[in-house]
Amino acid sequence: MGGLGALDDSFSDVDLRHFDPNQPYPIDEDGNRPEIEPMIKATRRQASEGNPEAQRRLSAMLYLGLGVVKNVTEAYLWLERWGGEGE
Repeated sequence: MGGLGALDDSFSDVDLRHFDPNQPYPIDEDGNRPEIEPMIKATRRQASEGNPEAQRRLSAMLYLGLGVVKNVTEAYLWLERWGGEGE
């Protein structure tokens, strides 16, 4: 992996069609996003289990702040895991 700058080019073909960047997904009183929470949980579980596409998708979600709190550091860690297993 080539550092944080490489993240911008790493997500061009990641399937993020479930997210509308213009739609602020409502957050309930517990801090969850009910509309997309099941997909986020499934992606995190699959990524943790070693699924390379889920690792890459989770990295994109974290980097772009789609459905989750934006976290570039965690995004980079997941992208590194994907790079080690997906290549």
